[in-house]
Amino acid sequence: MLEKAANSEPNDLVTPEEAIKDPFVLEFLDLKDEYSESDLEQALIHRLTDFLLELRRLRIDDTWFRIDLIFFHRCLRALVIVDLKVGKFSYADAGQMHLYLNYASEHWMKPGENPPAGLILCATARKATRLDPVQALRTE
Repeated sequence: MLEKAANSEPNDLVTPEEAIKDPFVLEFLDLKDEYSESDLEQALIHRLTDFLLELRRLRIDDTWFRIDLIFFHRCLRALVIVDLKVGKFSYADAGQMHLYLNYASEHWMKPGENPPAGLILCATARKATRLDPVQALRTE
């Protein structure tokens, strides 16, 4: 970090000053004055799950949707949205993914990133309903 700080450039995504933060206040964990490392870990894990679940929610008009999984692929420099289906693939699944990808492009994509990619994982799929991988990943 110190070496990077000495050679920082204006185009750096995160400055060393931003990467090294002041201590965090963890009052939201509702821990007593004295607690063990294990208690702290459990409280963080519990709250982290709630926090991450909220991040995957999106609202379109008056309807709430919850994305199953969302990742950032460093090599692709793009969000990857994963939708899990326990049944057969349907064209409604493709439409839903298209909705998610358009929303992510408009609201979550940062400058310099590539358009998000979508992956629908189904328990079964018929050959006639499989999408061309390039078409499945397109957002336009």
